[in-house]
Amino acid sequence: TEIYNYNTVSSNDAGYIISSTPGEVKKYDFSTESISTNPTGFSLQSSSFMGEGTAAGTNIKVRQPRQNYGQIGYLVGGRFPPGFPTNTFTKCGISRLDLSSDSYNTSAVTDLPYQIRCVSRLHSSNIDGYIIGNQAPANGGYSYVTKLNFTSETHSSLDNLSEKRYSYASAQNSSYGYMIGGNKSPSTPPAFLSSIDRMEFSTDIVSIPPNTLPTEVNLAEGIQSQYNAYIIGGVVPPSTYDCTIRRMDFSTETFSTLTDGISPGRRSVAAVASSTDAYLAGGYRYITQDTYYSTINKLNFSTDSISSALTSTLPAGRDGIASMENERFGYFLGGAAYPTHYNDGTKMEFSNDTGTTYPIPGSVGHMGAMKNSN
Repeated sequence: TEIYNYNTVSSNDAGYIISSTPGEVKKYDFSTESISTNPTGFSLQSSSFMGEGTAAGTNIKVRQPRQNYGQIGYLVGGRFPPGFPTNTFTKCGISRLDLSSDSYNTSAVTDLPYQIRCVSRLHSSNIDGYIIGNQAPANGGYSYVTKLNFTSETHSSLDNLSEKRYSYASAQNSSYGYMIGGNKSPSTPPAFLSSIDRMEFSTDIVSIPPNTLPTEVNLAEGIQSQYNAYIIGGVVPPSTYDCTIRRMDFSTETFSTLTDGISPGRRSVAAVASSTDAYLAGGYRYITQDTYYSTINKLNFSTDSISSALTSTLPAGRDGIASMENERFGYFLGGAAYPTHYNDGTKMEFSNDTGTTYPIPGSVGHMGAMKNSN
C-alpha cells in the first residue's frame, strides 16, 4: 500500500517513522536495519517533532537542527488521515511520545489555540521547544511563536515573527534558532521571503538580523556544520529553480554565495552530513514537465566545494525524501515522484562514498528527518 507524509524521530537504538496513510508507525532498529510496524499504533500526518533536553544530552537527536534530546518528544500539528471532516483535517494538537516505552499520549499537553500543518523543523533548547510560524489550514502562513516548556508541559505565546512565514529553511546553534526565507502566502505572484527571523533561546526574543538572503527563496533545504549554515537550492522569483548554495556564518550572521552549486537548480533536495561533508540527494524541478533527480553530490565543509555526482545514486529520481545520519552512515529513505511513492532506502557510507540500496516495507514519500546519536 502507498503511504506518505511521514515524520520521523529517533532514540539511540531505533528510529520511528510516523504516517497517517494508512495510519501507522514503523520502528527502524539501527542495529539490525529491520523495520517493525505499529509499535504505538497512533496516526498523524505532516506534523513535526521536538524533544526534551537532558543534562547529558545523549539520547535522541533530530537531524535538523542538530541537537541532543532525552527520551520524551512532542509531535506538533499536522493532518488527520483522509476521510475526516474538512474542519478537522488540520490539527492543533501536541502529543507526547515516550521513546523508552513506545507509548503515545494525546492528552498530556493542551491543544494549541490554532490549527497548524506542514510544520517546518522545530527549534529546541534543552528546556523549551519553539513552534515558529508555519502553515495555516488555508495555505497561508502564521507569524505566531509558541513556547512549550518541557518540564511543565505547558505552552505560552511569545511575540510574533516580523511577518508570516512557512516553508522556510531552518538552522540552529546553541544560542539561536534561525528561520530563513520561505513563503508567507499562496498569492500570485508568490510571496517568497528573503528575510530572517532569529529566536534567542535565553530571552525568548525574536529579532531581525541586519542581513538578509541575497534573494527571496522558498522550499530550500538547510544543513549545517559546526560554524556555518548552508541553504541549498529552492525556488526564487518568479518561479525559477535555483542552483545556488548560500552559506551563513554563525559568528557574523553574514551570507556568502558558494562558487559551486547544485546542477541543475531544483527544490526539495535532501541532505545528510558527516563531520566534514554534506551529501545532497534528489530534488525536483518543473520546466516543461516534472523532473525528479537521483544524483548525490558531496559538499565539503572545509573548501565549500561540490563534487561531481558520485558514482552511487538513488535508485530513482524523487523528492520528499527522509534523511538521517549517524557517525558512519547517512540514510535517504523513501520519497516520491508523483504519483509513485518509493519503498527503498539508500545507505551512504561516509568513509568511501558508497551507497547501498535496501527495501522498506510499504511505499513512503514526503517524510521528515531524524538523527541517530550513535
